[in-house]
Amino acid sequence: MEDSSSLLVTPQVSEEYTPSKGMEFASDEEAYMFYNDYARRAYFGIRKEYGNKCRKTKVLTSRRFVCDREGLRGKDVRDHKTNRARAESRCGCDA
Repeated sequence: MEDSSSLLVTPQVSEEYTPSKGMEFASDEEAYMFYNDYARRAYFGIRKEYGNKCRKTKVLTSRRFVCDREGLRGKDVRDHKTNRARAESRCGCDA
């Protein structure tokens, strides 16, 4: 039996809905809607990881969207105050 964590699933999404590096959008919201549409077609969720702003104008120059399960949650310094910890939802996904 294969380990399910070693399986690689390649989504079958039309080229017109597939994002590529260097794509430009008129707004942050337009980029989010495009990538979220792709994610739904590929059966995963997304979140905004970070955004870069111009130091002078404070205008957003780039944004990184990642799978909502990408990476691992960092240790919380408030752990000793937590009454009911939430289950870990991140698994290091690279989608």
